[in-house]
Amino acid sequence: MTTLAPKLSIEKYLARERQAEIRSEYLAGQIVAMSGASLSHNRIVTNILKELADCLAEKDCEIVANDMRVHLPACDRFVYPDLVIICGDPVLKDDEYLDTLLNPTAIIEVLSPSTSDYDRNNKARCYFTLPSLQSYYLIPQNREEDIEIFTRKAQHRWELSLIQNVTTAVIEIVGCKITLEVIYRKVK
Repeated sequence: MTTLAPKLSIEKYLARERQAEIRSEYLAGQIVAMSGASLSHNRIVTNILKELADCLAEKDCEIVANDMRVHLPACDRFVYPDLVIICGDPVLKDDEYLDTLLNPTAIIEVLSPSTSDYDRNNKARCYFTLPSLQSYYLIPQNREEDIEIFTRKAQHRWELSLIQNVTTAVIEIVGCKITLEVIYRKVK
């Protein structure tokens, strides 16, 4: 018989997380440690960040990587997406730390073999509950797999687009264009 750890309150989680050396996500009272990322995963995140940072500087948007905690109140979760785009003024959890984002415009997750099901299913459903979220991108580390782009069409309707592995394919992210060749630069 498996014994679950006692549920932790949001306040205790946030206090613990702010002191921790290793990030953890909060899933309805349970704490899940984040694992390290592969070199390919980090290259993809860096390639996208580098390419979009300059483009977004010309807009009322910014991109942040890895350490921006996002609150998903409808699912009682706190998560750390790989990349978050914020357009307009960021809305942060109203506490003295101001380190938890409430209004991402776009979220990009780089899929690892160990996280792809979670990012595609459980996490996606929770992301879709955020009124501010306009698009969600799933970028596989394996460039042979399709890139999945979810775009909000109406309050409760999302459209899925698949981008196949074509070197010349272009993805538009919050008005910025990026090629698959750039996304997968130096990824083997």
